[in-house]
Amino acid sequence: SYYSTLENFLTSQNRTLPACPEDSFLIFVSYTQEGNIRWDKFFVILLLFGFIGLEVVAITVSSIHILKCLRHGKHIISEATRKMHSQLFQALLVQVTIPCILLYFPCSVSFVTPFLFPNSVYLPPWLITTTYSWFPIVDPFAIIIMIADYRKTVVGWLQWLHLMPKQ
Repeated sequence: SYYSTLENFLTSQNRTLPACPEDSFLIFVSYTQEGNIRWDKFFVILLLFGFIGLEVVAITVSSIHILKCLRHGKHIISEATRKMHSQLFQALLVQVTIPCILLYFPCSVSFVTPFLFPNSVYLPPWLITTTYSWFPIVDPFAIIIMIADYRKTVVGWLQWLHLMPKQ
């Protein structure tokens, strides 16, 4: 069974089985029973990081291009339109950053930790679940906070409901 195999593996590595075996499933996936790294799993993780790296490069190049267009388009579009586009662009950058912080980073840490630090692999399983749960809540707030018209509307609603003092 999984439990006995994991217990034998950890014993062979001079480690003890945690109180909650589910917490150390990545050790079991990352290493063979002989204690060797499962290179195929490691390369799959590197491939995933490669795809994430390509996304980061595409986002960076696109962001630089958009910034250049916003700066050089001063004479083509009105100041109000340029300001609106700038707010939308900033909101877009924040919306790109939120999944990186709440989704990619925790998963990356949990996948790479067993390979880099096999003797100290305790990441609570609730950590990733919690960050994934916060993503749908935090993501829309970026738009509401970053775009002035949306922010003014929400503040108006809160003032109308007497949840926020009028200024």
